[in-house]
Amino acid sequence: MDRRDRLLDGCPVATGLGLEFGPLANPVVRKADGRVIYVDYTDTDTLRRKAANDPQVDEHAVVEIDVDLRRGPLVEQCRDLAPFDYAVASHVFEHLPNPLGWLRDVATLLVPGGVIALAVPDRRFTFDVFRRETTAAQLVAWDLEGLLKPSLTQLADHYYHVRQVDTASAWAVPPTVEAVPRHHDDEQAARILGRAVGGKHVDCHCSVWTSDHFARVIPEALRLRDVPLRIRRLDDPVPGTNEFLVALARV
Repeated sequence: MDRRDRLLDGCPVATGLGLEFGPLANPVVRKADGRVIYVDYTDTDTLRRKAANDPQVDEHAVVEIDVDLRRGPLVEQCRDLAPFDYAVASHVFEHLPNPLGWLRDVATLLVPGGVIALAVPDRRFTFDVFRRETTAAQLVAWDLEGLLKPSLTQLADHYYHVRQVDTASAWAVPPTVEAVPRHHDDEQAARILGRAVGGKHVDCHCSVWTSDHFARVIPEALRLRDVPLRIRRLDDPVPGTNEFLVALARV
């Protein structure tokens, strides 16, 4: 199976109703594939304006967003459309300030047995290589705090510690601190954090994972916060890639 088929294994794309988070210009599920609702943190026009300044994104390919989370909570906006048969999020989970709260909300909208399909960066092959993995206690605390945007602690950990890592090189030879420069120097990191202090939304990898760590920590965190999900499948990174794939099922 190719990457898309492995990610969507267990998701009834052709016959069911799905949610896709953060599709931007390259959705995993296209409208021609089946019934799918696109969700993002803002509206289509804003995403296209931002894409115009990003050489890695084709602004004209950015898809129309159905659910803009600035208009209200996910469950509130999707309640009348539910239940959903599956949800998919590719390289979204690590950006969530409150991963457990998000998982709970999505689970609320799923049919029993419904699947949440995730593609998550593995820190060993990304710019997170020297950051510490997220703990169950952190996940619980963020959920109790009800974080709606990255905290200053999450932002500082990201911007002071991310490194310029090449995925292929990381597979060949494990990076060392001495050989891999930082993405941001102290002045740049402080300036970015200053924007967040000033009230602007600043994005980051709020949580940090490896496939083994995810398999150990997420079940404990789900149990501690009584989130009705279990890991149904977890695929380790394919050599040469920077992600692992997970399927969680509503119980």
